[in-house]
Amino acid sequence: MIGQTLQRCRPGGDGLATAPELLAKQVGTYDEAELCKLLLEISLLDSAYQRSIASHDDVLMNAAKRYRVDAERLQKAVAKEFAAKRDQKTVKAKTRNTAA
Repeated sequence: MIGQTLQRCRPGGDGLATAPELLAKQVGTYDEAELCKLLLEISLLDSAYQRSIASHDDVLMNAAKRYRVDAERLQKAVAKEFAAKRDQKTVKAKTRNTAA
């Protein structure tokens, strides 16, 4: 969308328009839906650039922090649940062996 606009030439002058000029001209023709789409794209680009490539942070942990999820408490609860299920299977296996 914007990339195609940047390739167009400005009538008169040096033949090249600056990016802000082309963007202003193009955005001026947008209806409400197209403006919403542009704003969404801009906000997604901003969040993509804020995430450092050099950072080794876990993407899921960052999302959990953003949405105020207590990941440690959730991890402990899930581990406890899996341990209980594992213990149940162990007890069932032992009762099968003693019954046979």
